[in-house]
Amino acid sequence: MPEDDPIIELQRKLTHLERHVEEQDAEHYHLAKKVDQLTQLTKQQAKKIKSLEDSGGSMPADEKPPHY
Repeated sequence: MPEDDPIIELQRKLTHLERHVEEQDAEHYHLAKKVDQLTQLTKQQAKKIKSLEDSGGSMPADEKPPHY
């Protein structure tokens, strides 16, 4: 079996690497979107906690819960 032309083999490898880079780019994009969503959710939860604290809806840190 004759060996493949080195140029053809390099083209195959380049095609494979280009596809791999495109897949990685797409995955990075999806991960960045997920991080943005989680960041927004964290900010919303922090605002809710702050709102509860300001309205007196939470228990002071040194007070024991009623079931003790």
